[in-house]
Amino acid sequence: RFDFRAQDIHLLLDGQATREQILGEIRTHLIAPAQPDDVSLFFYAGHGSWVKNSSSQEADKKDETLVPSDSNRGAADIRDKELAPLFNQVIDRHADLVVLVDSCHSGSIARGFPAAATARSAPPQLTAMVTPLPRVASPESRGALIFSAAQDFQIANEKTIGGQMRGLFTSALQQVLAQTPTGESADATLERVRALMLASGLAQDPVLAGTPERR
Repeated sequence: RFDFRAQDIHLLLDGQATREQILGEIRTHLIAPAQPDDVSLFFYAGHGSWVKNSSSQEADKKDETLVPSDSNRGAADIRDKELAPLFNQVIDRHADLVVLVDSCHSGSIARGFPAAATARSAPPQLTAMVTPLPRVASPESRGALIFSAAQDFQIANEKTIGGQMRGLFTSALQQVLAQTPTGESADATLERVRALMLASGLAQDPVLAGTPERR
């Protein structure tokens, strides 16, 4: 519907989504080919978590993370502080960046569960050593449009929808994008997504980050 060409879409599924592979594909397939006025889209659906970071600029002193498939083999989570400079490189190439993240604690990723649901989360790495990273401007302040499944303190739910286990946020967003006219504002899209998610009865509040013009 949105004219993405099949040859431009790169997927990492399940065990393919290792830390090295995720970061490598961001560089190879998101940053390198980006041209002015392109729409560059990054979508992640999977486990989210957090690590303590005493040097973080955030008030909670935590880095929100994406959990790669090789996390249980000792690979470090991918921290929001690592993603920000990579996303900024897309913006430096004057492409329009859109980021969709369906995972727990994802509300600032660019900076007991209900009985019918499970969660896209993983235990925090409480003993992980966190290397300080240079502070950079947040991608959303530079023009990126970032949709997150939940506030940074919330669980991202998934439940059986149409016989398949789906992320609540992903399912709602897909329904909204299929039904609404192209060109609708991101703010209006977010409100439609939020309404569908609230109707499910699960406590989860999606987040939209971006400049007023981009939204």
